[in-house]
Parts: sequence; structure tokens; C-alpha cells
Amino acid sequence: MTLDEYQSSYDKLLVESAFSKQMIDLLKDWSLELIRANQLDAAQDKVDEFIYRAFIGDLTPYKGYQFFSFRGFSDYSLNDIKTGKLSLAHPEEFNDPLDTVLFAYFKRQVKIESDPVNLARHFMVLKAANQLRMRCFVRTTPLVEKDGTPGKEQQDVSGINPLMWAHYAQYHTGFSACYELDDTFVKYSDSDMSFTRMCIMDYKNEIDLSKGLKIGDAFSWKNAIWEYENEVRCIYLDYKNDKQFKEVDAPPLKAIYLGLKCSDVNRHKMELALRSQRKKNVELYQMKIDPSNICKLLPERIG
Repeated sequence: MTLDEYQSSYDKLLVESAFSKQMIDLLKDWSLELIRANQLDAAQDKVDEFIYRAFIGDLTPYKGYQFFSFRGFSDYSLNDIKTGKLSLAHPEEFNDPLDTVLFAYFKRQVKIESDPVNLARHFMVLKAANQLRMRCFVRTTPLVEKDGTPGKEQQDVSGINPLMWAHYAQYHTGFSACYELDDTFVKYSDSDMSFTRMCIMDYKNEIDLSKGLKIGDAFSWKNAIWEYENEVRCIYLDYKNDKQFKEVDAPPLKAIYLGLKCSDVNRHKMELALRSQRKKNVELYQMKIDPSNICKLLPERIG
């Protein structure tokens, strides 16, 4: 196809199926042709749009569904509570370097690629994907059941695997924030090529990068060793964002659960941070050991 033919096909798909596999494949091939023509800025624009349309995925709002976010105490985590914000990070800022498949896959492609045109595009994909930011949430039950039916909206923190407190809440000294999505959190803008959406994780026993990767799987695949988390990710893309950490308006905060070993000092800090949220009826709990089951934690209302 000539560059004019790519433009004509694009204009047609933009009206008929802007987020289809056809559109994604077209943008990929178009960017390669632009690289061959040495129109590198135009090629990067098409790669940016490729990432936007490939990752926008499911825009189900999940209004009324609850999610837990485990945090340690810090100025940053307390500021999120105080200001009603969510801090989103670049995936490579996560504690576990094996967590996100996308960057591992394309960095591998860069190392093994011999074709200079494909190599140039791999670098462009990495540049575009570097604008993605994420936040990890967990649930006690699946967001969508295996048969495709909707999962439970309300969640019980006592059903969370206790390992979450040890791994993500500073060994039970941190806290868990319970958020409930409203109808404004999940959104997108085609003109800005930006979106905020939820992504359900798909746990795999083996992830072999040598066998190739569908671009849409890059943020949903995770090794089965983490399956106990029941993780759901918030994925955010905005090409106007150039910060390593991005703050967005948080969905409604419903409750804060303090860890079993949370100190009195940190409990007081949380109480102060919640003062700005009191009019929103945010409840405060302290986790305690279930007297009839030493391996289970129960919430006790303290504010």
C-alpha cells in the first residue's frame, strides 16, 4: 500500500471500527512504511495511536464495584487520602521487576531484532508505552466470574489473603483503602488519545516471551504465583503527561483499614488525613486477629 492508501483506509476505519484489530494492524503497518520513507515523526505519531487503540480495551465503568489498595505509611500515601487523589506509577517502578510483561517483551525484541525498520519501530513502541501509568488494586472475589457473569460489587476485607498485608502494607503496619467506582472514573478522549480504565489480570503458569505476544495481553498477563492477589489494575494513558508519577482524581473512598501492627502515631496521622473526607462518610477500621481463627483478620470499627 502507498501512504495515500494507508490514509484512505484509516479514514474509513475511523468511522466504522476505530478500535478494531483491523485498525491496530493498519497502524502497525503504516508506521513501518513511514519508517521506510524516513518520516520518523509521522511514524512515531502512528505508533502513539497504535498504543492508544491497542490498550484502551474494555471501558466497562464497573460503577458500584469496590477495590482495595494496600499501602505503607508515607507522606505520599497520606497525601493521596487527604487530597482525594490516586498516584499512578510507571510499571517499571513497581517493586517486582518481573511484574509487567510489556517492557520485558519489547526490550527482548530490541536485543534480537536484525531488521533496522522493525528495530526502529520497537524503540518507538517503548517510547509510546513509557507514557502508560498504573495502579494495582485487589478484590476478595473476581471482578468477572469465569462464566462471564458480573462479580460481586461489595467486598469484605476479611476475605483478603493475609499475605497482602505482609507483602504490600509494610508487614501489617500500613493500611488498605477501599474505593468504590463511580460513573466518572473510567473514561477516554479520542481527541487527546487518553484513557483511564480497569484491567483484569490473567494469571498464567508460564509466560514464554520467545513465542510472541499479543499486544493486548501485555498488561493483563501475570505469573500464576501471584494469583492469590485477585488483582485488578487501573491503566492510564496520556501523552501530555511527562511525570514518572501521575495523580488523578480518586474514585469515592469508602473505608480505611489499618494494619494489625499499625502504630498509634500512624493511626493519628490517618485520622488527621481523613478529616477532609469525613463529610463523605469514610469509615476507619483496625484489623484484628479472629479469636476463633488465628490465620484470619477481622476489621474493628474505630472511627
